[in-house]
Amino acid sequence: MKLEPLPIRTKIHAGESVDSFARRATARNHTSVNAIEIRLRHLGVLTSRSRSDNVRQKVWRQLGSLQVSAFATPKYLDDNLIRERNLCLSCTRGESAVGRLPGVGMVCLRHFRWLGQRQVDVRGYRSAVSAEKRFRSRLVRRGLFFDSPAMVIGFEAAIVGLGLDELERRHETSGLAAVEVLAYREQVAIAQLLTSARFLDIACNPLLEHSIRYRYVANAFVHAIGSPDEHELWRGIARVWSVVDSLANRLRDAESLGDEPDDTEFKLLRHSSLLLQPLRTLREIM
Repeated sequence: MKLEPLPIRTKIHAGESVDSFARRATARNHTSVNAIEIRLRHLGVLTSRSRSDNVRQKVWRQLGSLQVSAFATPKYLDDNLIRERNLCLSCTRGESAVGRLPGVGMVCLRHFRWLGQRQVDVRGYRSAVSAEKRFRSRLVRRGLFFDSPAMVIGFEAAIVGLGLDELERRHETSGLAAVEVLAYREQVAIAQLLTSARFLDIACNPLLEHSIRYRYVANAFVHAIGSPDEHELWRGIARVWSVVDSLANRLRDAESLGDEPDDTEFKLLRHSSLLLQPLRTLREIM
């Protein structure tokens, strides 16, 4: 059944979800999503109540007179969930809209707007802008999203590694209050480190001595974020070490049991060669 578009057209935003678009389109046409979808079920056009149903997406493409590419952003890439989040308010001209942006970190580079819970202008905070460019050019190709485990661990390690004094100094000089913005450069740098094959192959290798791996992790961490004399780096190092040492133990346990190591929690081993080479092979190489 061919549906006529709603009288007042509504522009769709990049990555916007069907729920978000439908809400905005119906508000602009002085009706509601529920009212329209009840009518469509009565007509037999909609038969499922699933919000992600393909027929529902097709219906709203017709009602909005949209291209077939609308609502096409996947929900998963590999086994990674792409979460919906608020879109840049400058891109949406102040309208609240939600969608999936798999290739974007935490900064809209078109408007230099932070895409966190509170959207602020980061045009004057160059380290955040540079970190976003680094995220898009290096981490997206590794399959990372803004909330991937490597990014979460990176944020945790960054804020404790920088310490309250350094974060306060950055707040005073930039005027920005959100620690997420102030630590973004280090967060991205640590996430890049955590998804480096070279780093993981050494840091997580259970055949290497504990002290050798720890020194390597500490040096790599300092090199990644810089300024080793100013911050409480040992706290950040400890956070990263807790992750890689846990992975080394999983690799060791998996071999003893003849199983594949579980990579579902941190999703980091997939970036290394340790999943591809059994420990017995590594022993022969070493």
